[in-house]
Amino acid sequence: MDKALSSCDEMLTFTFEGGYEVNAVSVAKAVEGLVCISDGIATSNYPSVEFRLSVKAISPGSLNFVFLAAAQSLLAQEKVQYAKDLMGLIKTCFEVKKFLRGKKPNKVEELSDNIVVERTNGEKITIPKGGGVYFINSEIDASISNIFNGAMNSPGVTGIKLSQGGSTSVEVPREDFPICAEKIPLSLSEEKPKTMESVRRKEFLYIRRPDLLGKYQWGFKTVDKNILADIEDEDFLESVQSGKQPIYARMYIVADLKVVVELGENGMPDEAKCHYSVIKVYGVHNPDDDKQFNLL
Repeated sequence: MDKALSSCDEMLTFTFEGGYEVNAVSVAKAVEGLVCISDGIATSNYPSVEFRLSVKAISPGSLNFVFLAAAQSLLAQEKVQYAKDLMGLIKTCFEVKKFLRGKKPNKVEELSDNIVVERTNGEKITIPKGGGVYFINSEIDASISNIFNGAMNSPGVTGIKLSQGGSTSVEVPREDFPICAEKIPLSLSEEKPKTMESVRRKEFLYIRRPDLLGKYQWGFKTVDKNILADIEDEDFLESVQSGKQPIYARMYIVADLKVVVELGENGMPDEAKCHYSVIKVYGVHNPDDDKQFNLL
């Protein structure tokens, strides 16, 4: 680790409960899984903070994992809090895995600084907002499943426990290992349709229906069709809404037009599913008196 960076520790104890002998594969999968889980949480919640995972000590029936957080831009107190939060979110992910019992949640709802997870039977659990990464990064669920899969290879292990300081521990008895070993397809958002994007430079757009108070769904006529387009050019919007730029019938603008079209199942563009956005207006023209209003 770079000596220029200071570090601070926060300990999370991962325990194989039961006998003194644990299968080597079980231990290896536990270490590998915790590294993957920590990387997923850190990348999503703390992208600017450097973390390092190390095994502080191995004793009969337990493994102690210590994360070292270091970042030049952080104060010592902040580093302690980041490391503590990271450890807590790892524990949260195991808590969610145990709660779901191998099934997709009925609902995942974000409320202020927390997330409420609801099972199909109506039972709910409230977790920190940072724990939402569990439903975004499928590798976290897969890593926890692998840990329980590995633990099943150790007959003497009666349970798995994660504890952090004086906070409440997460304990999973052996009879729940098969359920927790099942991977769950999880996502907070549905898969977005595939799209194709292009920009038409300095397009002539005749104004059919302006939105003088907003920026969405202005009506325009292009060379060959009528379209609805959102306005992303804030300067143009300000000039219209402030009254500096009057809008009359038959006026047209010269603008860059972004076109986003969804691709159908055959991979071809679906013209019925196009979204248009005016991203830059170069000028406003009045063909009646050949007068141009230059916005540049």
